[in-house]
Parts: sequence; C-alpha cells; structure tokens
Amino acid sequence: MKILLCCPYPLAEARGNSVAASRLAAGFRRAGHAVAVLAPPEVDDPAAVRSLAGRFRPDVVLVMHAWRCARAFEALGGEGFLAGRETDDPCDRPRRAGGEADRTPAGPFAARETGVSRGHPSRPGYPSELVPVGRPPTRRETDRARGHPGGLGEPADLLAAGAPPRVVSLRGTDLNEMFDRPDTAAVVRAVLDASAAIAVFHAEAHQRLVRAGPGWAGKARLIANGVSLGCSEVDFRGRLGIPRGAFVFGAVAGLREVKRPLLVLPWLERLRGSEPRVAWMHAGGPQEPAMAEELRAFARGRPWVFHLDHVPPAEIDSFLRAADVFVAASRSEGMPHAVREAMLAGLPLLLSDIDGHRAMAVPEREALFFTDEAGFLGQARRLLTDAGECRRLGSAARARVEADLARDDEIGSYLALFSEVLGRAC
Repeated sequence: MKILLCCPYPLAEARGNSVAASRLAAGFRRAGHAVAVLAPPEVDDPAAVRSLAGRFRPDVVLVMHAWRCARAFEALGGEGFLAGRETDDPCDRPRRAGGEADRTPAGPFAARETGVSRGHPSRPGYPSELVPVGRPPTRRETDRARGHPGGLGEPADLLAAGAPPRVVSLRGTDLNEMFDRPDTAAVVRAVLDASAAIAVFHAEAHQRLVRAGPGWAGKARLIANGVSLGCSEVDFRGRLGIPRGAFVFGAVAGLREVKRPLLVLPWLERLRGSEPRVAWMHAGGPQEPAMAEELRAFARGRPWVFHLDHVPPAEIDSFLRAADVFVAASRSEGMPHAVREAMLAGLPLLLSDIDGHRAMAVPEREALFFTDEAGFLGQARRLLTDAGECRRLGSAARARVEADLARDDEIGSYLALFSEVLGRAC
C-alpha cells in the first residue's frame, strides 16, 4: 500500500500533529508500506500537492487536520469548495504557501535557554509494541514504488487517474473549535462530507461528531492516539536554575489561547503565600504573540516562573520528570500528546475538566480535575502535602496509558481502515 500523509506543521516541530504524523509514518513503513509526507510549505500549495501526489500515486491519503489541511484535501480531490475562501487560521501563526517555510519568532524567554538545544531533532524510534507485525509489500506495490526512492515515479495527472480515497483524522481543534466558527465550519463540513472515512480519538468525540452530522456516523471510526516516551538524562532543574527543594508544577503547551497557559499562574501566586516553595515550569512556543507577551509581562519580577520556548522531543521525558505535578488547563482538547506523555512519565495530573481530558483519565483514580480557582487550589494543596497521593496518582496514570497501548493498535487500526476504504473503492 502507498500512503500519503498530509501534516499541517513541519514534522520536526514539537506539536501534537507533527509527533503523530512522524509516529504513523514510521509505523506504516515498519509494516511494509511506502509512505510520503506532505508538510509545510508544500501542504499549503495545491500545485505542489498535486505534483507530489501525481508522482507518488498514493493508494490512500491520511489528512491529519480537516481545517488546516483543507487546501491539500481539495487539491487531491478537485471539489472546488475552497473557491473564494481564506483557509489561514487567524488564531494560528502565519503560513505561506508556495515556497516560504514557517518561521516562528523567538519567544519571550529565548535568552534564558542557555545550554538547551534549540534544534529540532526528529522523533526517536518508537517501541515495537506500538507497531503490529507487518506483511511484505505486494508485487504491485513493489513495482509501483521502483520509480524513485520512497516510491516516487514519473509525474502523472492524479485527478485524471481518479482521486485516491482520503481519510481524515479529526483533531481536537477541528471538533472543538472549527465546527463552532462561522468562518471555518463550512470548510470543515465540506472536507468531512468528501472524505472516505473519519478517524476520531475517543467515544466522546465520536458522539459529538455524529450530533454535528448524523450522515457521518457510517464512516466514523474510533482510533486512539498512540504515544511513546524517550529515555534521556537532562537536568532541566539545574539548567533553569530552579531552587533545590522547590515543588514544581509543570506544563507543556504552545502559547495560544485555547491552551490557557496563563490561567493558573495567578492562582499559584496566591498559593505561594502559604507555600513559598511552589514554582512553575512551562515549555511551549510563542504561537500567538499576544499570549507570549502576556507571559513575558507576568514573569517579570517573578523568579519562580520558568519557561522554555522549545524542548527537543528527544528530551521531553527529562523535562516532564523535572516536575512534581503536570498541569493541563486547556479549554478544549482532542487527545493531547503532552498529557499522555506525562502519564507515561508517572506524573500526577491536575487537569481542566473537559471532555478531552476525561476521555484519558478517571477523576480521583488517574488524575485530579478542576473547574475554577477554588478547585485548582484545593487539588494543588492535596498534592503539595501528600507525597503518597502523588505517587498513587502517577502510578495509576502510567498504568492506564500502558494498558491503553496494549489494547489499542493505532497502526493496525489505521491500516485496517485503509483496507476497508480501498475495498469499498474497488
């Protein structure tokens, strides 16, 4: 099988979509399939999309974001539903199609990242238990892949040969944000209508999808996000200068409004009135300049606030283990990689009470939840004063993810879905 992945962000970036695309591409290749990946800037340029697809001739396409990959989706099918529409997300950083790659400005704490790599190494290898035993490629697949390393042959008119079936992986932003915005909802719906299948992360997402469009029920499939965690030995407390004995609340999230990265900071400052050992450690790039400036202003004169614009994916395990508690305050999520990585690291979780988080952990058993300041402070004090509770929650969170990974075969589930879609297309 020849699989084309469309990812809205560069694969080397520490974003959930990029991490997932890298993991899936590696898994599909290990299972014996040819894979090509479209990422910025090409994924935003219809001509570049058609050129690569015409040479690669994919059997199936996996689109990693309904809204942010809408240009690529339409270019591969020729529906024309984007005519006269702007598909740049005003809440996202600028992205230009046709030659200029994404450029993220230096964040507000770049000067404090002494000794921390600013590179973007590729995601490390993934444990074999996440990847099913693969079959060898068929003679047809081998013959079609010989035209070019990685499966590229001579350019061809893709649409004239018949558009390949397109499977959409519906991300949290699609479902929780883009459905509700008048400037994006029509495009997302058009993409889902034209898709051959839709993958969602959990049952709650499936229910919301079917409520939004009952006609999509027959082609929606539940495929949970996979996850892995490396094994590095980086002393982030030492690098950041976090005082010995500090109790660190940590978070990993891009600096954008939906992640609410500043929500808990005033609450933690009030908590420091009785617990001066409290510190805050955050990693995430300045995806929205206004949010980055707010964090810069808040951190000024508050030496207990520590931030890194970027942590290399290969070192994220060390960053997580430098925290005592992992906090996720998002107002909406799909199935965030950072939370699952924190669970694998065995950290106790303090999560905003939203569907995406509840799909990942049971309250009081695998995580503590909050809806407001009083709830957050009450749960934070529990963790500050009860090391046994921290250990219990962290162990339960890790056991939950390990059990999920043993049960859910992400790669095999996608391959089965592709086979189902291709069977219907014949």
